[in-house]
Amino acid sequence: MPPNPRSSAVPPPATVPQTESPPATVLPTALSSIPSNKSPFNIIGKWDREILDHIQIEIGDPKETTSDFTRKKNPNNRYWKAYVTFKYGKHDSRIIKMLNCDVPHIKSSNYGIEYIVANLQREVGDAIVEAAMKKDIIANMHDKRAASTDDNWWLTINNINGRVGLIDQLGEFEPRDMGMIFTKTESGIRLNLDLVFCLRLTIDEKRDRTSKDVFNVVADCSRGAIMAVRQEVQAPTVEAAIPQQRATKQDIASQELIDALDQLLI
Repeated sequence: MPPNPRSSAVPPPATVPQTESPPATVLPTALSSIPSNKSPFNIIGKWDREILDHIQIEIGDPKETTSDFTRKKNPNNRYWKAYVTFKYGKHDSRIIKMLNCDVPHIKSSNYGIEYIVANLQREVGDAIVEAAMKKDIIANMHDKRAASTDDNWWLTINNINGRVGLIDQLGEFEPRDMGMIFTKTESGIRLNLDLVFCLRLTIDEKRDRTSKDVFNVVADCSRGAIMAVRQEVQAPTVEAAIPQQRATKQDIASQELIDALDQLLI
């Protein structure tokens, strides 16, 4: 009797090897809580290593910025600059916010008028230096003007004139005279800083740059919001660009000159 095809044993289906899915990326709360249409670079303000591991830092190609103006001022110098851009998802920005930056009162020419020294978040500086290394650029994050320590990253913030002030209840910016604040209080302040970073190189030998030249991490102020005044901020050891000495009797202005200048300022 022929075998019944319906009773024939059916071989089990071939076993498909199971591959483990890669673990899902767990975002830090500071990033995962931000809507996708919002940029994190003007929201977070406190940057630790866990957050920065999810941020792409792009270093632009160094461009020479030597010009006729700089040649007249320093004929032997040549200058280069490379821009720093922060990227996350579809968002990119040259501005990054840092919250609650301590700024000391320092008696130095143009301090509080053209520049300040601020205690910034070291992790950001470290990340910029690492990003530069991937592009074969040597970068130094330590400011010659202000000595940093393991706990404090002090950096000169340039171009502050008219860019530091108060944000009112309507979100409007009102600039304040930082030099006057320091003079009146003789103490430090605390700022929320919107910063623009770049890498800069100065060569004083008229030669071309090489891969061994060291760029400096430089910060410019996009905006600074005053959060507190009369703060006790221990200033770093600061080397003034131009030293000053005590005035002498020969420097004293006559009362007539003082009155004349006062009239000009009325």
